[in-house]
Amino acid sequence: MLESTTTVTVKKGRSLHPRRMEIISCLFRPMDIVLVFILLYNLSAPYILFAETGRERLTIAYAAVNPTVLPLWIAAEKGFFDGEGLDVQFVYIRNSPTMLSAIVSGDIQAAYTGGTAVLSAAARGLDLQIVAGIRSRLAYDIVSRPEIKNPADLRGKVFGVQALGGTVWMGAVLGLEYLGLDPVRDNVKLIPFGDQTILAQALEARRIDATVLDKPSSTELKRKGFVFLAELSKADLPFAGTGLTFRRSFIQRRAEAVRRAMWALVRANAFIFFPPNKTDVVEIIARKLGVQNRAVAVSTYDAGLQMINQRPYPSIRGLENIQRLLGRLNPDIAKVSVETVVDMTFMDELEKSGFIDKAMRTGGKVP
Repeated sequence: MLESTTTVTVKKGRSLHPRRMEIISCLFRPMDIVLVFILLYNLSAPYILFAETGRERLTIAYAAVNPTVLPLWIAAEKGFFDGEGLDVQFVYIRNSPTMLSAIVSGDIQAAYTGGTAVLSAAARGLDLQIVAGIRSRLAYDIVSRPEIKNPADLRGKVFGVQALGGTVWMGAVLGLEYLGLDPVRDNVKLIPFGDQTILAQALEARRIDATVLDKPSSTELKRKGFVFLAELSKADLPFAGTGLTFRRSFIQRRAEAVRRAMWALVRANAFIFFPPNKTDVVEIIARKLGVQNRAVAVSTYDAGLQMINQRPYPSIRGLENIQRLLGRLNPDIAKVSVETVVDMTFMDELEKSGFIDKAMRTGGKVP
């Protein structure tokens, strides 16, 4: 006898199974769930496009607007996704918990997010795997108010982050470690304020004393007299930052779609690092990040070359660094085997076939 079930409709022609609802309810706040339902309803049109275009449909969500998103922008604008037979849509979801709610539901297929979110999800039983590591070392700038001249001045001060346990928080803790500070011992108050746009505004308004920012936000503040206490891109601190993540079950069902997405991503990386393409890439940075000053756009391009991995392997060392700190907040994270949240299959294929080398030599013009 078949078990009877009830479903919750979230958009035309698509429903969430009760088990999915159970997982989402356990993991995330009610407001997150409401936001995801609104998002999923608005994504109903792309499923019709899939049938009309005859291409493989992928919806990729990302949570930050900074230079690490360049490979996605380039892959879309230069036709690399199209060239690999993919119909890719991007969705901006401001926070990782909401993004992971959406990937649990199956209505987005990939998350362009950091290792902190993936490890946290793995500790809750989600089968997420990172197939590409776009950023494997810290590249934030630690920026402070003008009157804070050296790291010791941060003692007793408010340090703004995006969310406790999130990627920006992790960057802040590792950055403070690099400066010889411990948030507890030195009474550095890590307070959630919002994403990097909000953090930059809060610092400028003197609502916080310091934060970590990517370029160009940090560069703009430096021009206004704010202080760089450290440029962590020069510190070579292992970190599993932005990466392309799928559910293991999706990888097993649609490995060819994942493979083609990786081809497009590697081609985009090659385009970014190919010197003759610099002017084109700088123009895209200026347009996508709303940078009007060309010098700032060029500086952001240079910073992007430091942030982005030419060979986007997931970073085991970076995940271990994250696990070391997150394990203090959540003992379940300390129990996760970091090797289970990465899948090197696709990068190994690309490396062994010579695809990456050819892409780098041609600026992504691999047939």
